[in-house]
Amino acid sequence: MSGWRLVNCRGIAKSFLILLIPTVVLLGCRTSVMVPPSPPPEDISYDQLVRRFEAIVFYSEFSPAEGVLLKRTGSVTWRLMAGGNARARASLLRVTKRLSELTGLSFQPAATGDTPVLEVIIEPRADLVGRLLAAGYTHQGFIYDTLCWGQSRGSGQGMIERLIVSIPNHLNVDEVETCLWIEITQGLGLPNDLDDLHPSIYSDGPYLTVGDLPWYDAILVRTLYDHRLRSGMTRNAAMPFVRIIIKELLAERNAGHG
Repeated sequence: MSGWRLVNCRGIAKSFLILLIPTVVLLGCRTSVMVPPSPPPEDISYDQLVRRFEAIVFYSEFSPAEGVLLKRTGSVTWRLMAGGNARARASLLRVTKRLSELTGLSFQPAATGDTPVLEVIIEPRADLVGRLLAAGYTHQGFIYDTLCWGQSRGSGQGMIERLIVSIPNHLNVDEVETCLWIEITQGLGLPNDLDDLHPSIYSDGPYLTVGDLPWYDAILVRTLYDHRLRSGMTRNAAMPFVRIIIKELLAERNAGHG
């Protein structure tokens, strides 16, 4: 994981290849009207949560190969580029505050002149595409608007070093916040999509995510950032700890503390 890779792009359906370079493949997504979700289901089993973690953390929608555990181990400095307005900033603060609670990571604005760990770019889609082309990506054709996408870059030891979230500026405030929840959370080490639960940031369903993650998505984030799981661990090394951690978190939730 020494080069940039796609975290995710979100719409109602994956539809076509749009960008291709040796280290990153981006898939286009058709935009659709995002809708408020129904209440999250409560009857999610321990076994399903374990299977979800395994599929989402160790596999990618862009490669069949099994990967290693990826996570951020230092603080996360962030910068919202000039195209982001006050409402986008409020959403970003809400998302990073909650993710700090779930991960234990510190999120704070990057100092002037410093390169941020997390960069959020909200611009016209043509400008976002222009940035990618200027960085050396090969344009394969945008047929439909892309809702949003993210990229991450890390070390060979599974340490996440940088995240870039790109959001076209025609989206409304709730769609922008949904993109922030999806791309930042997945960029922190939970990259795959899994369409087994609705609503979920890992589902391809057109559901808004505003205010917080569904509880079963939040448990996956807490599990990944438990101190017993280390960046670079293989699936076989990590999964015995995952089973213990998820059991503990479910017991905490059932006792009314999660």
